[in-house]
Amino acid sequence: MPLHFVENTFREIDTITDLALWKRPSSLVDEELVLFIEADAIPIDAIRDRRSELPAFMQPSAVARVDALPRDTTVGKTRRGQLDLTTALEVVEL
Repeated sequence: MPLHFVENTFREIDTITDLALWKRPSSLVDEELVLFIEADAIPIDAIRDRRSELPAFMQPSAVARVDALPRDTTVGKTRRGQLDLTTALEVVEL
């Protein structure tokens, strides 16, 4: 799955400061996608609009608002493996 392609679809939403796409276990399929965002609030309508433009297998099933994405201190790359729904400020199922 081209994570950067899916992420770029949501980067066009101007109220989102930063974002990363990652996975979570699912009862229906092996894993499903979650969009982790840094924002003051979840722009749910804009996210749903952008989501509808993607093929079904690329659509996130939830949005999680976090205080800050975990980053590598040397290169600034997002540490996707450290993204965790239990530390999210807010989670909205799509």
